[in-house]
Amino acid sequence: MLTVHLGLHKTGSTSIQAYLFRSSRAGRDGIRFEGDLGLSVPKVGGFQPPRESRHDRAITKVLHTGRGVVLSQENFLGTPWFGCIYPDLAENARKMHAYFAPKTDVRYVIYLRPQPQWAESAYRQALRLQRSVDPEQFAYDLLSSRYLRFTHVVEDLAEAVGSENLMVRPYTSGMNVVGDFLAVLGIQSKQKITQQMDENSSNGPAQSVILKHINAVYTDDAYNGKTFFFRHVVGSESQSGVKHSSFPDALQTEFANLAMDDWQNLAEVVDKTCQGQPEAFRDIAANLSTLQASPYIGNDFSSPKVQEEIVRELHMALAQFWRIERSWWPTWPMGRRAATTAVRNPRALAQSVTYRLRRTWPRAHRWIGR
Repeated sequence: MLTVHLGLHKTGSTSIQAYLFRSSRAGRDGIRFEGDLGLSVPKVGGFQPPRESRHDRAITKVLHTGRGVVLSQENFLGTPWFGCIYPDLAENARKMHAYFAPKTDVRYVIYLRPQPQWAESAYRQALRLQRSVDPEQFAYDLLSSRYLRFTHVVEDLAEAVGSENLMVRPYTSGMNVVGDFLAVLGIQSKQKITQQMDENSSNGPAQSVILKHINAVYTDDAYNGKTFFFRHVVGSESQSGVKHSSFPDALQTEFANLAMDDWQNLAEVVDKTCQGQPEAFRDIAANLSTLQASPYIGNDFSSPKVQEEIVRELHMALAQFWRIERSWWPTWPMGRRAATTAVRNPRALAQSVTYRLRRTWPRAHRWIGR
C-alpha cells in the first residue's frame, strides 16, 4: 500500500515530514518513508512523472517491496504563493494517479485548515519566500481563486483519484498533526508524541510587516539568511497581549463568511470519501460562526506593535553579535609572551590559537585540525 500525503501547505506538512525522516523504520512499524521520490516540480510545484526509465524502475522497485510506503510532498498539487492558488490541481492529481495506480494500491491523504487561519499563514509564508505583496492584494487573489473553497478541492481530487482512495482530515491550529497522521497510517508510535513539532512556523504579524519592507528594498535571493535571522537570531514574535491580523477587518470577515459556508458543504462532500469525518467538519463550521475579527496590524511601521517588535529584534540581534564578539577576542594569545612565542616557536602559537578556537567555537572543529 502506498500512502501519498498531499498537504495542503501550512497544515503541519513539514512537521510530519521531519518526524518520518528522523524516526527509524522500526519506529514506523516497518513502513518506508521515501520523501517525494524526485517526482515534484521544483519551486513552482506540481507532479512530474520520471523522465528516465532507470528512475521509473527504481520507483517501481521501492513500491514493490511488500511493505507500506509513504510519500509526503505538499507541492505535488502545486503552490498557493503566486496569485491563483493551485491552478493545476486537478491535472496534477490525474497525472499522479495515472502513474501510481497501475503499480500499487494507493491512497491520498490531505489536511484542510479553516480559511481565516490558513490565509494568514499563507500570506506570511509568501513573505518568507521573497514576495513583497500587500496583504490586501494577496487576500483578493485568494478570494478570486476557485480552490480557496476547499469543497472544490475535495470534489476535483475525488474525481481525479476516486473518492474511495481519498482521505480528508481537518486541521486546526495547535493540533497534534503528527500523531493524527501516524494514526492514519496505523502506526503505534513507541515514542509518545505529546505536542506538535513546530518545524515551519510562520512569522508573526509584526514580523511580517518588517519582512515585507525588507523584501521590497533587498530583492536578492537571501532566503536562507532571512529565515535564519528570524528563526534563530531574534526568535519568534511575542504572542502575549492582543492577537493581531495581517488583514483588515473587512477581509477577515469575508474569509470567515466564506469558511462558514464552505465547511458546512465540506461535511457532505467528505462523507463520501474514505473514512470520512463529517461531524468534525460541522463542528469547525459551528465554531467559525463565533469567530471575531482581530485588530489589523497595518501595512507600515506606524503601528506601536510593529515598533515594539523592531526594538525587540534589534536588541536580540545586538545581544547575539556581542556574545559572538566576546567569545572571540578574550581567547586570543596576547601580550609580550605571545609575541615572544611567535618569534621563537610559531608552531606552538598556532597550536594555542587552534586549541582556544576549539573551546570557544565548537563549529571550528570541522575546519581546524581535522
